[in-house]
Amino acid sequence: MAGYSARQSTFTSGDTITAAHTNDEFNQLLAAFNASTGHTHDGTAGDGGPVTTLRDADALNKVLVDTTNNHLEFYVEVSSAAVQQLRIQDGAIVPITDNDIDLGTSSLEFKDLFIDGTANIDTLSLDGTAITSTGAEINLIDGGATIGTTAVADGDGILHNDGGTMRVTSATTFKTYFQSGLSTAYDDFTTGDAAVNIATSAGDITIDAQGNDTDIILKGTDGGADTTFLTIDGSAAGKATFNSDVVVGGDLTITGDDLIMGTNTSGHILVADGTNFNPVAVGDLSAISTVASDDVLLAVDTSGGGLKKITRSALVSGLATSSALNNVSEDTSPQLGGNLDMNGADIVTTSNANIDLLPNGTGIVNIDGTEVSDGLIEIKTGTGNVAKVKFYCESSNAHAQTLQAAPHSAGSSAVLVLPTASGNLIGTGDAGTLPLAAMDIDGGTDIGADLATSDLIVVDDGAGGTNRKAALSRVVTLMTAQGFSTDDPTALAIALG
Repeated sequence: MAGYSARQSTFTSGDTITAAHTNDEFNQLLAAFNASTGHTHDGTAGDGGPVTTLRDADALNKVLVDTTNNHLEFYVEVSSAAVQQLRIQDGAIVPITDNDIDLGTSSLEFKDLFIDGTANIDTLSLDGTAITSTGAEINLIDGGATIGTTAVADGDGILHNDGGTMRVTSATTFKTYFQSGLSTAYDDFTTGDAAVNIATSAGDITIDAQGNDTDIILKGTDGGADTTFLTIDGSAAGKATFNSDVVVGGDLTITGDDLIMGTNTSGHILVADGTNFNPVAVGDLSAISTVASDDVLLAVDTSGGGLKKITRSALVSGLATSSALNNVSEDTSPQLGGNLDMNGADIVTTSNANIDLLPNGTGIVNIDGTEVSDGLIEIKTGTGNVAKVKFYCESSNAHAQTLQAAPHSAGSSAVLVLPTASGNLIGTGDAGTLPLAAMDIDGGTDIGADLATSDLIVVDDGAGGTNRKAALSRVVTLMTAQGFSTDDPTALAIALG
């Protein structure tokens, strides 16, 4: 626009001031300050010179355009003096004194702050709360720091969001929470690369395979090979199968009835060899050649309870005094290890049963010097007396007939053969009769000489009386008495029958 120029530059005394003068001046002012067509004060001709200072009346509060340094400088009155507070220069709003100018107040705040760059702040306060973290500490939130290996202690603090409020809680609190509130599915865990410790300061640790009939399996690597160390069978009430040896530092309690072994032979017993227990057949054990009285056996004490030892002498004494040995019917082939002392008792049977003595093979039955073998009975003596057999009568064994061997001095080995027909044996002192048919002299030895009157004959004294002897001389006497002559051959023949 055209430059402003005064329409009436001066007035002198006596001049007439008309309305046109004033109107022209005000019109020029209106045109100069018109918003769109007024003066620009950009230094061009007719637009007014540049505005270099905005100030109050005493110039203590002002904005100064520093053409030399290309600054816009802002001053305010401080202790009756104009003190520069800040300046605007190329690319920066700069305070004159370090750490002196506030941006807003506690009651008058700016709204939003938009910064596309770096905010260098010594102290940061959020809504009245000072931020004391260092930049390096804040960078830990987004991982902007090197990850170290500093150990975590129970008293260390851990930053976490507590329902929208950020708080610091001790590592002990988190440990308690993780131990009691861990809810991550175990099939989501991946393989780690360090030792794992599962521990609790109180309560139980429960491993629960909740799927039906599922097992609990402990595995590891043995010598480079993936190995199942232990399987707890969920389909067999927790039957545990160990892959190798089991070492029990204390007692091993079996509440069931059986100890099942992979090597198990019927009839074997478990025998300790100083290191292990092994199944051993009783027949394979070392034998005791001679049983001593202090040798021990195993026995169950029914009165005192439990498995105990007993010496051979105590066992034998107990059996002998307690009538414990009543029969041997439970043993189908009993054997005696020594002499059987009847102790005044007898060997008897029940139900009228027989007592059979049946030796094996060529064996014989020895009955106190008597041998019975294959139909032959031999009665021997070792007392110096001849052997005898006594036959007692039927009435209370009141009488006995004795069959006695001849003495040694007789040197007899005679054989007595019993008669074929039934009858009685007659002894030298008997008064009984001998049937005439039993006297067979056909096979006898002839006398070998002529008969003499002194030869003897047997006669029945009185016909049915006593058998007696008589000399042949009595026959001669009888014949003579009967009138026969000793020279009469007929008479002699009759006499001799």
